[in-house]
Amino acid sequence: MSRELKLRFLLAVWGIPLVFVVSYFGGIYFAALIAVISAGGAVEVMRFQHRATKGAFLVAALVTGAGTPLLVHLWGTVPIIPLMLGLILAAGTISVIRGLDYGSNDMLAMLLSAHLFTFPICTMVLIRDSFIWTTNWDGLFGIVYILGGVWIADSAAYGTGKLFGKHQISKTISPKKTIEGTIGGSLGALTWAQVAVLLPWAEFLTLLDRIVVGVCIAAFALVGDLVASMLKRQAGVKDSGNVFPGHGGIYDRFDSVVFTFTAVYLYFLLRGYV
Repeated sequence: MSRELKLRFLLAVWGIPLVFVVSYFGGIYFAALIAVISAGGAVEVMRFQHRATKGAFLVAALVTGAGTPLLVHLWGTVPIIPLMLGLILAAGTISVIRGLDYGSNDMLAMLLSAHLFTFPICTMVLIRDSFIWTTNWDGLFGIVYILGGVWIADSAAYGTGKLFGKHQISKTISPKKTIEGTIGGSLGALTWAQVAVLLPWAEFLTLLDRIVVGVCIAAFALVGDLVASMLKRQAGVKDSGNVFPGHGGIYDRFDSVVFTFTAVYLYFLLRGYV
């Protein structure tokens, strides 16, 4: 086994159980884990997007990255936050559609440096803190349900793209992503979303809920991935960092996750689940 494979195996051995245990207990424990991830991701984005290596910018990214999830857990949200989250989703989607030559990408990059990671990842805390989870097991299943959908969509897209991929989505942003792979990933997400009906906590989810969650995973996991690819390509870097050996940085691992949780949170908010 190569050194890289050993590192990946060790990462999975301690990383996956950690996420499961902390998601089970929820509360301040889950918020603290998200705070650590948020701070690391915010610093990475600031570094590769603006070449910041020290000084007030990194300190601000670290403090706001760590503090925001904790504040959200302690004091919740306010009406302006859903609007801002919607604007971030729209800005990312429009920029992906327009491509690298879109004139407002510099402005978007500044927005993303401050908010793309820290602000949306707080929706993981808001969803875990939701009143709909009556037990710790419910909260664990809720987080795993959405995370699992992202991972399955990504795996299905990768496998389908490898086998059948011929038509690129974007030559400039992410040449390896194909339309065929996207279709496979979308089918994987929609199929996974229906698994909710088999879980004990999911009685409140209607068929419409499961379809919408599946669409959110299929669409915004892809958008989050493409936004990250666009920003890294603009900055001339392959990975956002090297925290996870063989996997890149924190932002690399959570780019799809933050956009997906944001979309699901907004839908849950409309439905009165959070």
